[in-house]
Amino acid sequence: MPAASNTLQEGEVVEETIDQILAKAISELEAAADAESVAALTVKYLGRKGEITGFLRNISKFQPEERAAIGKRANQVKQELDHAFKATAERLKHSGAAAKERIDVT
Repeated sequence: MPAASNTLQEGEVVEETIDQILAKAISELEAAADAESVAALTVKYLGRKGEITGFLRNISKFQPEERAAIGKRANQVKQELDHAFKATAERLKHSGAAAKERIDVT
């Protein structure tokens, strides 16, 4: 019985870690000033060597019973970040285009 309790605690720590990655990414995204910085954040978190990708690669180190729940949460975070990055990049692109249209160079 104690092993199940330890396993659950390890899983909880992992979920906190993935949630910490999510919080850090959202915080950095809110500070992003332009589409280029959003693209850099996308690579940092979702790229081949990104934080989420690295986290997903390490799931194999956990007990088979935990992997499904941990993987599911990590994929949810990955999808949330992907959507947030795309939405922010689109918003910044449109606000930048609108600002360019308003500039009167005469």
